[in-house]
Amino acid sequence: MSETLTGPKTVSPFWKVGKFFLFVLLGFLVFGTPVKDPDFFELRFIYWSDWIALVLFIRALLVPFETRILRTARVGCLILLFLMLVLSSLPNAWHAAIRMQNNNNLKGLSLAFLEYAEEHGGTLPPHRVGAEPDANGHFPHSWRVYLLPYLGENELFGKIRLNEPWDSAWNRQFHDQMPKVFRNPYFSQTYFPGPGREKIPPKSASSYCVCVGEGALFPENGPGPNVSEFTGRKHLTFLVAESDPACWMDPAHDIFFPAAFADPAVPRGFRIYGNSYKTFSVSMLDGSVQNTDDVKDLLKELDASSEDTSRSER
Repeated sequence: MSETLTGPKTVSPFWKVGKFFLFVLLGFLVFGTPVKDPDFFELRFIYWSDWIALVLFIRALLVPFETRILRTARVGCLILLFLMLVLSSLPNAWHAAIRMQNNNNLKGLSLAFLEYAEEHGGTLPPHRVGAEPDANGHFPHSWRVYLLPYLGENELFGKIRLNEPWDSAWNRQFHDQMPKVFRNPYFSQTYFPGPGREKIPPKSASSYCVCVGEGALFPENGPGPNVSEFTGRKHLTFLVAESDPACWMDPAHDIFFPAAFADPAVPRGFRIYGNSYKTFSVSMLDGSVQNTDDVKDLLKELDASSEDTSRSER
């Protein structure tokens, strides 16, 4: 009985090429999968679908080819795909870094407010407008000016003359010396996206405001509130919000709360910066930062939580 010997099974090169492009195609399909969670890139710079696509591309790299030309072409193709994968993830990393810096700005301002209050018997900076000085001879100045010593800007604070109006001939020289913490990172000299928005904003323009007037933390015109009045509700109280731009030293550059929602469809004074992340950010009196797609929805949630807190305290 004779035994037939067979050599190694050969695989058609067309099948190998087809297998290679199958993995590449699957990689592209997964790579293009949209991520529904807009906050996902806060946790990772690359989407989960990108990692799966990378695995598929690597699997395509492992498809064996006998000829040198095909092997070289395969390596070159996959290097190009890998570069596309990495480069496409850079915008996500950039937006994540920008958003993190924005939140850090808001947290830093909140902490500066609380440090100011700690040194002033629990009272926050005054919100005074107008052209008349107070009993100490100090003219109305923005809360941003009063926070300078608590933001490491003692030298700048020492140069500003509180006994002169904020826009006096002397104080105007400091308008363009605004600390970066008063500006959303998106809001820069070279990149200011959004239809109908300024292309090159002035160096003096701040994009953070407090809310004033009835229903807000600060009065429209008067001394600052005492944080002890908000015990148990600090996490529900607006402190600093993203806003329309104006001079950082202008004491009137804040959001007048009663008029902000005169038109329920378009909140006035608030602003969302950036084209790729449509998120409004606001810091609370407890130092936390809230992010939302709609400021009206956030206010409704805070109102509901405030009512629940009030009932539980009774």
